[in-house]
Amino acid sequence: MRWIRWTVWLGLAVVVGGCGDDGATEGTGGSGATTGTEGQGAGGAQGTGGGGGGPDVTPPTTTIVSAPADGQGNGVASAFSLTCSEPSCTFECSFDGAPFEPCSATPSYDRLPPGDHTFAVRATDLAGSVETPPQEHAWSLTFGYRAVTVAYRTACAISGEGALYCWGYDDEGLLGTGPAGAMSTAEPTLVDPATDWAELFSGSENICASKLSGALFCWGPGFPYGDPTDTAVESPTPFSPGGVELVSVGIGYDTLCGLDAGGAAYCVGGGYNGLLGDGDETDHYVTEPVLAGRETYTSISVGAEHACGVTEAGALFCWGYLPVEGTTASPTQVGTDSDWASVSAGEEHTCAIKVDGTLHCWGEGFSGQLGLGDTDPRVTPTQVGAETDWAVVAAGEYATCARNTAFETFCWGNNYDGQVGSVEVPNVDNVPPTPVSNGLFHRLDLGGNTTCGASQDGRVLCWGNNEEGLLGRGVTRYQASLVTIDNQFDTIAMAGDQGGCGLQGDQVLCWGYGPTVGQPDGLPRPTPTAIAPPGQWSAVATALYGSHACGIRAGVVYCWGLNEAGELGNGSTTASLAPTAIAPITGSPVFTSIAVGRSSTCAITTANELYCWGSNGYGELGIGSNTSQSTPALVAGTGWDQISLGHFRAAGHKADGTFWNWGVNATTVPAALPGSDWVSVGATGFGECGIKQDGSLHCTIQAVPGVFPAGAATSWSKVIGPGYPYCALDTTGLMSCFVSNGPNSFASSPALDGSAGWLDFEYPSSTFCGLRAGKERRCSGFRHFGSLGDGFDERMPEPVLTP
Repeated sequence: MRWIRWTVWLGLAVVVGGCGDDGATEGTGGSGATTGTEGQGAGGAQGTGGGGGGPDVTPPTTTIVSAPADGQGNGVASAFSLTCSEPSCTFECSFDGAPFEPCSATPSYDRLPPGDHTFAVRATDLAGSVETPPQEHAWSLTFGYRAVTVAYRTACAISGEGALYCWGYDDEGLLGTGPAGAMSTAEPTLVDPATDWAELFSGSENICASKLSGALFCWGPGFPYGDPTDTAVESPTPFSPGGVELVSVGIGYDTLCGLDAGGAAYCVGGGYNGLLGDGDETDHYVTEPVLAGRETYTSISVGAEHACGVTEAGALFCWGYLPVEGTTASPTQVGTDSDWASVSAGEEHTCAIKVDGTLHCWGEGFSGQLGLGDTDPRVTPTQVGAETDWAVVAAGEYATCARNTAFETFCWGNNYDGQVGSVEVPNVDNVPPTPVSNGLFHRLDLGGNTTCGASQDGRVLCWGNNEEGLLGRGVTRYQASLVTIDNQFDTIAMAGDQGGCGLQGDQVLCWGYGPTVGQPDGLPRPTPTAIAPPGQWSAVATALYGSHACGIRAGVVYCWGLNEAGELGNGSTTASLAPTAIAPITGSPVFTSIAVGRSSTCAITTANELYCWGSNGYGELGIGSNTSQSTPALVAGTGWDQISLGHFRAAGHKADGTFWNWGVNATTVPAALPGSDWVSVGATGFGECGIKQDGSLHCTIQAVPGVFPAGAATSWSKVIGPGYPYCALDTTGLMSCFVSNGPNSFASSPALDGSAGWLDFEYPSSTFCGLRAGKERRCSGFRHFGSLGDGFDERMPEPVLTP
C-alpha cells in the first residue's frame, strides 16, 4: 500500500540523515559543546563534530489508520492497518482481551461471531521502548454471509462465522435439513451450525459444500451423484465417489464433474452427449467417477449439456454437447490460447476471462446472453466490450453476470424475471450489459433466472425469479393468505395477476406491471403510483387480464393501455400508457359509472344511457352485431343504472328493477331475465349474478337458459366479480362463494377469507384485493413485479434476511 511505502522511505531518510550525530561523542574541534538530549546529538559551537547523544527512552505511538466499521457484517474480515510514530517499530496485538502477541502492520480477523469486539495494539521501537497505554478500537459485527450459491429452486449461503444456511424449495432434500418435503421457506434456515464450511457449489437441483479441511459434502437428488435410483440425499453427506476425493465440483442436470487436489477432472452420473468426458458419445451412466481426459485443471464448470475447465497451463478445454458447435466426448481444447483464467458454462453458452482481464463469450445468443449486442450465435470465444478489468463471470440459463476488479457488477441477456438487477431496463430479452444496482459484489452465482451475490460489506443480495421464496426476503411468489398492504384507497379495481388501480381522494393510483397500470411491459410499479394529475377522478375500472383500464374524471371517460380492438374509445387502435379521453359524443353526456371487460368498455351517463365500445366478437357490446367499435356506441334502451363486464359477457340493471345480460352464449342485445325485483347485479367469470329485494342471490350459467338460486341465504348485499367461482358479500361484510353444481344449481365453495367486515372485494384471477373499514387494503395471490402493490420488487438486488 502507498502509505506503507511512504512510511518506510521516510524512516530510511531519518536514519540516514542521523548518521554521525545520534550518540556522537563531544566535538573535537569546537568549544562549549553541549550534551545531546534523548536520541539527538548536540552540535558544537565550532568544529566538525556533533554533541553527545543520549539513549532513546520515548515510547512510540501507534496510529490505527483503518479499522472495521461499527455494524459491518461478519461475512468480511475485520482488517486493520497500522503505522508507527518512529521509523521502525514492531507491533503486538490483542483481540477481545487475549494476551498480546506479535502481529503485522495489517492484522486481520475472520470468521468472527456477531456481537461486540475489541482490538488493542502496542508498538515497540528499536530501543525497546514499549507504547503505554496501547491503542484500542471497539466495534460491533452484525450477522453476515461470506459465500452464496443458487440452484433453480434453492439457495444456500455460508455465514460470516462459517455456518451453513439454505432457503427455497425442499423437494428431494434440497434444503439439506433432513427429511424432504414439498415445502418452501423464504427465509434462511440453519442447516449446520458447525463453523468450518468453506465453499459452495450448485447445479440445477443439487448443492455441494466443502469444509476448511477440504472434505466435500453434497445433498439433493441422487442421480448426479452416481445413484441410478435417484434417492434423495436429504442432508449434507460426505461425498467421495469411488474413493475419489474431490475438492471442487460443477453440477449439471444429471452429471457432476469435479477436481481432485492434483487438478485431475472426474465425472459421474449421466453421460449424455459425451458430458462425462470419457470418450463415449452414447447415452450411458456411471456410478463411479471416470477420468475426463489427462489434463490438470485449476477450475471446472458444468452447464446443461457441456463442461469446461481451465488447465494449469492456462488452456481452455470443453466437452459434451457444445452449444452451436456440436458434440465432443473427450476434453477438447478451445482455440490455441493459453492465457485463460476462469470459465463458466451456462445453459447453452459459455463465458471465460483471460489473464489480461478481457471477457469472452460464445454459444447460443438468442436472448442476448453473450453480451455482444445481438442475438446471433458464436462458435468461438468473442470478446465482450473493450474492458480489461473483468474478474468474475457467471453464466446462467439465458443471462450472464460479471464483475470487474472494482467489484462493480454488470448483467445482460434475458430479463423476463428481472435477473439483470436493474429497474432502469425493461423485462425483455437481449438486455445489454447493465450495471447492477445496490451493491458491490465479490462473488456471483446464477441459478436459472435468479442471481445472488456476496457483497463487499458481508451481505448476500438476490434478484430475479422469486419462485419458492428464492430471493430470501421472507415472502414467496404466491401469497397464500390475505395480508394488509396499506390504508389509502376509497375504491380499487384489479387487473388479474398484473396488479390494479384505485382511487385515493381525487386521484388515480396504479401498481403492478403492464399497460393496464400505465406502464410499458417490464417497467413495473411495485407501489401505488399516481398515473395522472389529481383532480375530480370519481371512478376507475380495470380489464380482467391486463389489456386496458378506464376512469371517470369530471364526468369524462379516460382510458389507457392496449387498444387493439378500440377499447380506449378514442377512435383509434393505438395504445396509450397515459389516460386519454374517449371520442366526443353528441350532446357531451356526463358519465357516472364505468365497467371494463377483456377488451371492451361500457359506461353509464347521468341520463341513464349506456354506451359501449371495443371488442365485440361475441356481441358483448350489446349493440346487435359482432362488429368491434373504436368509439362509444349507444346501447338500446334507457334507465340503465348498473353495468358490469365479465368474460365476453355483460350484466346490466335498470332503475325499474330489471336484470339484463348479453354476450357469449347469450344474445348480441340486452335480454331481460325473469323478475323486476332485482336491486344489484354483477358479471362473474362465466355468467352473472343478481341480488333480489329479499336479499336472495341468483346466478346464470353460460349456455343454460334461466337464472338459478345460489344458496338459501337472504342477506346478500353485493356481487363480487368478475371472477370464478361466483362470490358475493352479505350485509355483515362476510364473503361466500359458489360453483356450478350441475345444469341449474350451485354448491358452496370455500371463500378466500372467512371474516366479516369487507366493504368491497376484487377477485378477477389469481391476485385478489379487498377493502375494509378505514380504507384498509388486503391482498393475496400471485406476487410478481408489484402485482400486490406491497413494494416487493424482484428486479432490485435486496439483502437476504438474516436469522
